[in-house]
Amino acid sequence: LQALFQEQLQSEDNQNDNISNIITNTTVSEIIESAFVPMWVPSTFLPYMVSSDVSTVGPNEVEAIKEKVLVGSRFYVTSSDSVPGAAIFRGNIRTALGRVGMDTDSDDGKGSNNNTAVVFSDIQNRLEAVGLGDRIQLFLLPDPETKPNFEGTRPAVTATVEEEPKPVILALSKALSPDESKIKKSWLSKIGKMLCYPLTAVSIFYYSVSMYALNPAFFDSIVNRRDLTALYSCIPLALGTICIQTIHEVAHYLVAKRKKLKIGTPVPIPSLHPTSFPFFGCITPLRSFPSNRAALLDFALSGPMSAIAVSLGLVIGGALLTVRASPFEIARFPVMSVANMKSSFLLGSILSLLAPKTMMLPLAQPVPMHPCFVVGASGLISSALNLLPIFRLDGGRACFAAMGQRQGAVISVFSFLLMVSMVLSGASSIFLTWTFLVALLQRRQEIPPRDDVTEVDGKRLTVWLLSFLLSISILVPFPGFRLLA
Repeated sequence: LQALFQEQLQSEDNQNDNISNIITNTTVSEIIESAFVPMWVPSTFLPYMVSSDVSTVGPNEVEAIKEKVLVGSRFYVTSSDSVPGAAIFRGNIRTALGRVGMDTDSDDGKGSNNNTAVVFSDIQNRLEAVGLGDRIQLFLLPDPETKPNFEGTRPAVTATVEEEPKPVILALSKALSPDESKIKKSWLSKIGKMLCYPLTAVSIFYYSVSMYALNPAFFDSIVNRRDLTALYSCIPLALGTICIQTIHEVAHYLVAKRKKLKIGTPVPIPSLHPTSFPFFGCITPLRSFPSNRAALLDFALSGPMSAIAVSLGLVIGGALLTVRASPFEIARFPVMSVANMKSSFLLGSILSLLAPKTMMLPLAQPVPMHPCFVVGASGLISSALNLLPIFRLDGGRACFAAMGQRQGAVISVFSFLLMVSMVLSGASSIFLTWTFLVALLQRRQEIPPRDDVTEVDGKRLTVWLLSFLLSISILVPFPGFRLLA
């Protein structure tokens, strides 16, 4: 009996070794292609796991993380799972005083022992100390497998309340990055990306010419006298529009450099309505994971808020210069219709204070305005569209950072459906085009930061709410506005 028992144990060990070798030698892409992807792997990571095709998270690494990194830390492991390329560790965050909750009072983890940021920072330092930092990267996330808690013994009113997700640690290969340039794309996608730059330049210049088209002197020079030198007057308007977007992207770059965040080359989105709108801004891809939600929020809001601040200055300054301009100077200004001015509540409110007579004119009335006002108005609209809390727009990134992945996803979907309903109810054609472009180019959920548990502080949350209200005030029309036939 003893011999038979030992033989059975030996056969079981051999079988386990064979299974372990099969799993270890399986690449990440093979695991995903075979649909053997556990629910605890967030879907936002899957495209990058396929593109990396490198598995440095094997059984040895999982054991080392559990025994050498997490043991002795303030993250008490209760269970773990792993597949080639990923491992998850569930448990509770503890301090010397006891169990720690997920709420924090600051984004940097300083000033309180009961702070997940401090615990996670210590775990990352321990990972580097044991020599795994060059192969493994860790993420602190809310448990992806947390589901609504239905208890039949409770009243029906409280049966739909979701259980608060516990923090888990996700281990991935260091080679995995959100760099979409590594993802294989079709030749049509590559050609479309290259065409965005010249098409945007054309749409910006076309918009500048359109703003001068109703100027009598400009019209006479181009149409009657065939004097193309009049087009030189459109160049300052085009350069001003480009400068606004340049400020937007420079702000992104400076914050990304400060937060040690890698970003890709901005890709401009040309306008399909160049007669009334120059272009829709740029897509700035992330090529590394943000350190925490505060870093993602700072990066997301830096660009559009900087552009809005400059645009507001140009709008106010342009309105004052228009009011004080002489008839000779007004004759050389670009022309906007009153309908375009009333298409924005904020723009119409500023004009009601600085140039009240302008807002009393008919909607179809063309009004000469200083070039600074025209540049600022287009900058306000473009920045406000990018501040909408939808998917991978700047506003969507800020929403995910401020509210978390789950709440951010709900807000993004609701905002997108609201924008679709506005389009179906006869909103501006610019909204129609923007809805289509967002659905085509920016519909994916944003990547999570490495620390997606530590919440942003109250100041950042307030700034995000104010930015959202500011974008709404820009996009909502002024009373008395209606679309012209």
